[in-house]
Amino acid sequence: ATGTTGGAVEISSKDTLRHVGLSNVNISDGGHLLLDPKNITVGTGVTSQNWIYRGLIGHDYVDTSLDGDVNEGNLEIDDNFGSDVSISDDATLMVVGARHGKGSSNQSSSSGEVYLYKFDDGDFTNATLMGRIGKGYTGGLNINISTIGKDDKFGRSVSFDSTGKRLAIGATGDDGYDGYEREYKNAGAVYLITFSDTSYAGGTHVGTIGAGYTGSNDVNLLSQGDNNAPVIEASDLFGVSVALDGDADVLAVGSYGDHGYSEGGSEKADSGSVFMISLNSDFAGGEVKSRIGHGYTYNTGSDCYANSKCASFSQDFDTESEPDLVLNKKDRLGWSVTLNHDGSLLAASRIFDDGKGNGATNAGAVNLFKFMKDGSVVSAETGTATYVGTIGVGYDYLDTSDNSEHTVTLGSQDVLGKSVAFDKDADRLAVSFNDKSSDGGTTKPGGVHLYNLTDNLESATYVATIGDGYSGGKNVNLSGYMDTKDLFGDGVDLNDIGSRLVVSGYLASGNSNTQSKSGEVMLIKFNDDDTFTSGE
Repeated sequence: ATGTTGGAVEISSKDTLRHVGLSNVNISDGGHLLLDPKNITVGTGVTSQNWIYRGLIGHDYVDTSLDGDVNEGNLEIDDNFGSDVSISDDATLMVVGARHGKGSSNQSSSSGEVYLYKFDDGDFTNATLMGRIGKGYTGGLNINISTIGKDDKFGRSVSFDSTGKRLAIGATGDDGYDGYEREYKNAGAVYLITFSDTSYAGGTHVGTIGAGYTGSNDVNLLSQGDNNAPVIEASDLFGVSVALDGDADVLAVGSYGDHGYSEGGSEKADSGSVFMISLNSDFAGGEVKSRIGHGYTYNTGSDCYANSKCASFSQDFDTESEPDLVLNKKDRLGWSVTLNHDGSLLAASRIFDDGKGNGATNAGAVNLFKFMKDGSVVSAETGTATYVGTIGVGYDYLDTSDNSEHTVTLGSQDVLGKSVAFDKDADRLAVSFNDKSSDGGTTKPGGVHLYNLTDNLESATYVATIGDGYSGGKNVNLSGYMDTKDLFGDGVDLNDIGSRLVVSGYLASGNSNTQSKSGEVMLIKFNDDDTFTSGE
């Protein structure tokens, strides 16, 4: 809001006005700020009833004594900073992807890049940019990935391990290793980065998972399984999402352009899938262990397998085996994924799910799995996926269209599952959605639902919503920060106990909307470590 010379800006509220982000209200010379609420709360920290705002990182935000806003001066129009975001367990490190970044000196359009931040403590104090990863970045703590190129979209997804010393980065536009470009255009890849400490020293690109990559720590997706067969095709968009477990020995990767198993022409276009990949220390010795998707079963008797045209794994999971999981074309399973610390529990979204019975177009859903072996829950490295339930419209596990179960009801075009995040033990889950008709009246600003989960995902309870116009209870009202089609929530992540939340909006345009689609990240603290309550 901006006042004219000699005029005034008035902010009214029918109830309590809380001082949240007033540092970004610009009053011209000679103007006045008038506050006209029923009640007013102004404190030394920017707090509301149930949460505490800790800051925004984006274009032209100004740090003040009342908040932790940070101006990220490197951002340009259409960078999509906030394509994804991840924090360490202790919330002192944060990584942010910018899939349309152009590399050092803007040398490669939409090659993508990644920003590395460090905070003074676990309360998001003093966010400091430590370095960047991308094409041509050198010196200091920067890491140059010389092999990425135009339209690779490096940074589309990011995931730390628990310490922040291991990092996986998705690049959905990757065309495979040199020589494979025509056959594997947009197949996608995941880049593996290690650091020697928790200050980003010794950052090294140690391996790549993709088509034709054969280095010592690479995982060649053209030669997997007992028959050394390919598991990737052109336009699979492998790497749209990534999730490391706490020890970085299990990696889940979404491949939302996957058509499913190809034997007999049974594919479902863009139905999507999730790959489970095991990794050794320092990201060595990686291999695909299983896939979750349409038609994926263990079948070594097919012609496809015999001719080494397709791989098959004993731990594969066919979504056709569960009525709630039968995929339609363009369901996009794997758009977002998250793992618990042990790598034994998985949430995977399918953002264009139409609800149970297909009556709610693009409502979106989140599928929950546990990995089992010999009757016990184990790591995905050795276990087979077992379906637990679905959060979505009409589903028995948690019906998002039933206001007795889910106070903020969802429907067509809400696209639940844009991003998902567990805490360490999968006791808490954050899930973003487009929010087509928010309480505040803004079209598709984006929002985040918060859930509590019981042991091994046996049940889920809706807790609250963070977004435009949501108030009361444990909700968080961000109407002062949101604009139409911000898509707040394209990336979300939680710290180890679920008391810190980071949320990105890659289409947001910075302070006063002065840098179109440059993107931004919001930092939120919850006061109660045991449940999603009170944030700052």
